[in-house]
Amino acid sequence: MVTGANSGIGLATARGLVQADWTAVMLCRSAERGTAAQSLIEQETGRCPQLVLGDLADPASIRRAAGEIMQAHPRVDALINNAGVYLPRRMESVDGLEMTFAVNHLGAFRLTLALEPALLPGCRVINVSSLAHRGGRMDWSDLQRERRRYWGYLAYGDSKLCNVLFTRELARRWADRGVSAHAVHPGVIASGFGQDEPGFFNRLYRLGAPLLGSPEGGAATSIHVATSDEGGRLTGKYWSGQRVRRPSRAALNVADAGRLWELSLALRG
Repeated sequence: MVTGANSGIGLATARGLVQADWTAVMLCRSAERGTAAQSLIEQETGRCPQLVLGDLADPASIRRAAGEIMQAHPRVDALINNAGVYLPRRMESVDGLEMTFAVNHLGAFRLTLALEPALLPGCRVINVSSLAHRGGRMDWSDLQRERRRYWGYLAYGDSKLCNVLFTRELARRWADRGVSAHAVHPGVIASGFGQDEPGFFNRLYRLGAPLLGSPEGGAATSIHVATSDEGGRLTGKYWSGQRVRRPSRAALNVADAGRLWELSLALRG
């Protein structure tokens, strides 16, 4: 199962899994874009993935989507939490949370726990993080950025740090269940991500876009972790370029991982 599978790395991941003869479920927010991606994969591979609609910024939508998925698939072999947003201005979700945090971290957290009955021994949870997590920090006094000056890149980095902390705590808590959890850096990919940031960052993105990797390259590590023996044997790891790497020092903070989990439970709704 791949979230945010209507474009970019998510679309490439779903297509790659179908090409490898897996049954793929695409979780998308937009029916129009999801259907277009579904049709494209069917045209290219001859196989049609399942499309499920869900908004990761809306807890009720996540619960509905999880119920639909589990009704069709009592076992989810790999959940790839790929969906993410990058916002140049502060926005809030339906339940009043800062949107980057709500989608990139809490949406993945909520969906993973909602699918818990289908994540059986041998299953894998893969959270798509980013090298940007190295610039993130956990400001527990203002996690929703209500007082700090908002900058999209910093909010994004914080959310990607949350992805790694969540992965490590999930691996610790679910180790006895035989479920593996991993965080993945897909590489610096030409997906259009972050191009709406105004000013210098926008010019830098456009200047460097021709040098960036392809969505297929960005999907490769997620697919490897989801399908390889290595991905099932290990847990709690951070991957880049299909290899285990060392994440930032902040991402290895055990106390912060536990605190984020408890806070996320309280915010889950």
